[in-house]
Amino acid sequence: MRKLCPAQLPCSAGCKYCFSTWSNYQKSAFNEDIELGSKSILIYPCCDGDYFMQSGMNETIKRYSEKFKYIYVSISSKIEPSKESLKSLFSLNEWLLSTGCGMVKYASSISTVSMINEIEPNTMSYEKRYEIASKFKENGITVSLTLKPVMPFISGEEYCSIVEKYSELTKYVVIGGLYVNKDTDFYRSYIMSQYDTIKRRVSWLPNKPLWDYLEPREQMEQIKEYCFSRSISLFESDNLLFEYLVKGGIGK
Repeated sequence: MRKLCPAQLPCSAGCKYCFSTWSNYQKSAFNEDIELGSKSILIYPCCDGDYFMQSGMNETIKRYSEKFKYIYVSISSKIEPSKESLKSLFSLNEWLLSTGCGMVKYASSISTVSMINEIEPNTMSYEKRYEIASKFKENGITVSLTLKPVMPFISGEEYCSIVEKYSELTKYVVIGGLYVNKDTDFYRSYIMSQYDTIKRRVSWLPNKPLWDYLEPREQMEQIKEYCFSRSISLFESDNLLFEYLVKGGIGK
C-alpha cells in the first residue's frame, strides 16, 4: 500500500511549474496498492519538504507498525531541512532498521542547475542539495536522484552532468516528464508555442484527472543512454524504485 500524507502548510519552494497550487490537484491522503506486499506501507509527503513542516510525523509513522510489518518512508525535497528535521529522520531510519520494520529513503530532487534561481526561487542551491544528500548517505540512509520533471528547455548534457556528480552518492535515478497547466504564467512563458503536449491520466490522484503532459524525448533518451553506459539503474517512478529495493532485500 502507498499512502500520501497531507500537508499542514503550503509548500514554500515557489517552483513555477509545480502542480500543488492547481485547483484540480487534490491535497488529500489516499491509499494505492503497489507491489510491496500486503503487509507493507510506503509513505510519501504530499509535496517536496512537507515532511519537514509536519509535527509529530515520526510518531504517526511508528503507529503504522501496529498494522503493517514493513514501513517504508520516501522523502524528497528541494527545501533545506533544519538540523532538527535531519536528526528526526536519522532517528526514524535507525528505529526502522533496528526493529526490522523498514527504512527511510531520501531523493535529491533536481530539475535544473542553470535555472534554479529563475524557476525554483525559494529552494536549495545545487551545491546545498548535494551537501544534504551526502549527509543522508553518511547517516546510513539510501539516497536516490530524482530528475523530475525533466524540462524541455534544459539540455541533456546538463542532466547527464547531474547524474555524473550524484553517481558518487547513488546508482538509482528516477526520471519523468512535465505536467503543465495552460492557464499559468509558466506555461505561457516557457512552453506555449514551443513544445507540444499530450493529455495524460494522472493515475495516482484519487479522481485520476487528465492533465497536459510534456515528455522531452531527446533529453530523456540522452539521460537513459548515459545511465546505461555507467550501470546506473533508471526508474520511471519512485514507487518502482522502492519495489526494486524491497525485492532486493533492502530495508528488511
